[in-house]
Amino acid sequence: MERGLFPVTPRYKVQGAPGSTAELAVEFTGGVRSYFEADVANVYDEVVATKRSEALKTRFRSDIEARWDELKK
Repeated sequence: MERGLFPVTPRYKVQGAPGSTAELAVEFTGGVRSYFEADVANVYDEVVATKRSEALKTRFRSDIEARWDELKK
């Protein structure tokens, strides 16, 4: 368990002797012994995603499509 520290399966948790690398990692992460302890929540925000999509489309049109039209001439 010392090598990668955090296991990728819910069956195992980080544990080790006091002062070991594993225990220092647990202390550093605020007591988290497994990625699977935390509640899973959806952080997707439709409003933010729409704004980013519009900004990306605008930039694509101004930077890439305009340059493409210049290159075609």
